[in-house]
Amino acid sequence: MKLKYAILTVGLIWITGGSFGQQANVNLDYNPQKNTEGLIPFSAAVNSPEVHDDHTVTFRLKAPDAQKVVLPTGAIYTTNNLGREPLPFTKGEDGIWTLTIGPLKPDMYAYHFNVDGVQIPDPGNTYAAFTAMPPYSELIVHGDGPAYYDARKVPHGTVTRHVYHSEVTKGERELYVYTPPGYTPEKKYPVLYLLGGSGELPSNWVFDGRANFIMDNLLAEGKALPMIIAIPNNQIIHRNHPQHTELTFDIFEKELRNHVIPLVDEAYSTIRSPKGRAISGLSMGGRHSMFIGFRSLDLFANFGILSAGDTNAETSLAQFLNDPKVNEKVDYLFVGQGTEEAKGFMGRRCLVLHQALEKHNIEHEYYVGGHGGHDWSTWRHLLYYRFLPNLWKETQQAGQVKAGGGLSPDPDFHIYLCIGQSNMEGAARAERQDSTVNPRFQVMAAVDCENLGRTKGNWYPAVPPLCRCRTNLGPADYFGRTMVENLPEKVRVGVIVVAIGGCKIELFDKDNYRSYVESSPGWLKGIVKEYDDNPYGRLVEMAKLAQKDGVIKGILLHQGESNTNDSLWTRKVKGVYDNLIKDLNLNPKNVPLLAGEVVHEDQGGVCAGMNKIIATLPQTLSNSYVISSAGCTDGWDNLHFNAAGYRELGKRYAEKMLSVLKLKK
Repeated sequence: MKLKYAILTVGLIWITGGSFGQQANVNLDYNPQKNTEGLIPFSAAVNSPEVHDDHTVTFRLKAPDAQKVVLPTGAIYTTNNLGREPLPFTKGEDGIWTLTIGPLKPDMYAYHFNVDGVQIPDPGNTYAAFTAMPPYSELIVHGDGPAYYDARKVPHGTVTRHVYHSEVTKGERELYVYTPPGYTPEKKYPVLYLLGGSGELPSNWVFDGRANFIMDNLLAEGKALPMIIAIPNNQIIHRNHPQHTELTFDIFEKELRNHVIPLVDEAYSTIRSPKGRAISGLSMGGRHSMFIGFRSLDLFANFGILSAGDTNAETSLAQFLNDPKVNEKVDYLFVGQGTEEAKGFMGRRCLVLHQALEKHNIEHEYYVGGHGGHDWSTWRHLLYYRFLPNLWKETQQAGQVKAGGGLSPDPDFHIYLCIGQSNMEGAARAERQDSTVNPRFQVMAAVDCENLGRTKGNWYPAVPPLCRCRTNLGPADYFGRTMVENLPEKVRVGVIVVAIGGCKIELFDKDNYRSYVESSPGWLKGIVKEYDDNPYGRLVEMAKLAQKDGVIKGILLHQGESNTNDSLWTRKVKGVYDNLIKDLNLNPKNVPLLAGEVVHEDQGGVCAGMNKIIATLPQTLSNSYVISSAGCTDGWDNLHFNAAGYRELGKRYAEKMLSVLKLKK
């Protein structure tokens, strides 16, 4: 972050009298600190800062008892080559200290005063960042008209502040979200997660970074794709903590996965895939984007590293740099810094990152520009002139952009619907080997699960349980794992599991399920209630959400124990399948249904006789296939498989699906 100094907690009793800043604060003017005629003499005497037409600036401070007042070095000097030594004020007989500098380049600058060794913001300036560490004031040197970061007469988006509870930090946190002008939930939008630097809060990207006005102006100029910008608080541990570096990345990754992304996806119409997400940040936020983003390719495919890097990149980023498929996984990677910044240590970190990416032939854009250093002048410049215009640019040029700004579903995100009863729910306790999963395999939560940190309708790494909050390991687990092992690395697999232990296939009959539920025992009604009393409806609801992210490739069924000896079972299954095809506008030729046998007779299955009926399903439903359960080990009751049995059954589902769809590498 830009150089700031610790605030001394001293009572500034020598600052007396009125300090009325000249900013009228009537409009969002591009020149709020311009010299204005007609001010009353008393107010004019302490106007600070006062920007003159020749771009010189006068600062004033009424402090009759002060001994020394200086303007410390900072962004103003870096940008305007004024040297590094603090500039002294001159004290007048009226006790008002005055300093005039410049002319300065039109821009926005952060500054503060130092009064007898105490750092303070300018008390005469109403443009101040009191949320920063430490507080500072803002100088706005205007040009001939509104700048690219000013509020212009164009359509404006909306900035909303969200306050939410975090189980990661055990407290209430905030998140700012920008939606573009004309935003409508009927369309899908990509999301940029934009992070601040050390000591910055989300509001700083709005008030200092002007991200919302920059985006408004780019959209009005036709230079960028409409997008949602989410600005979370990435201050996750006090920056003075002795283990700040070691702890911050893991903790903030949990915050992103467990709270920030689910909140945004639930509240807004978003593209819930890596191609539809970007992460970017300045300074510490750039390091968050790098160290968290590069290891979270299941979440992000676009990156903006602003004024950040690592002089030890070869070691710290080894996994990312040495991934042979990284160029397939990353759509856009931007690394940028300011012209003055590039001359110092901060710039060295950025340069080393660029050199490491070049060495490993990782496609990226490296840019040094603007007239700023490690400050907001640089970060606004990078946002407007390079990063935002190029973000999702290739996707837009490729014609994958829907009218109104949404991206098309990712054809490399394959989605499978999983339905049935207790064996599809999962009845075996997950073991240690089941606790880790390839991030390319994801599950959409079909119910809210506070204990798992999952929200209905959002995607999560497919760590069991995949059905509801307290179910167990099932066949869908190793179906998905086997699929991603045998598919190209650019392909992701998602499952939606809606299953109810003990239910008949009639529960999924969308026209007659109510009468079935009414006659069911109370424990089954309790489970059905988790799906708002309509499991089929919930499955369709989730599937339609998923279709905005990817492509439904198939349906997995494991059900039959409760319909044992039901000769009409195959017709009932076909009815469910036909309704899904119709309600989701699918082509039946492209969406096979795979039905698994119940516990086999070789395992003493008490319902094994049902397998004879299941075997006849392809005669009724042409695009269906039966998965053998022979040798899939039983659990404890001759009705459910054990963990090893589910793993084997899941692999068999996957092998058949890969064969039918001709998807193997």
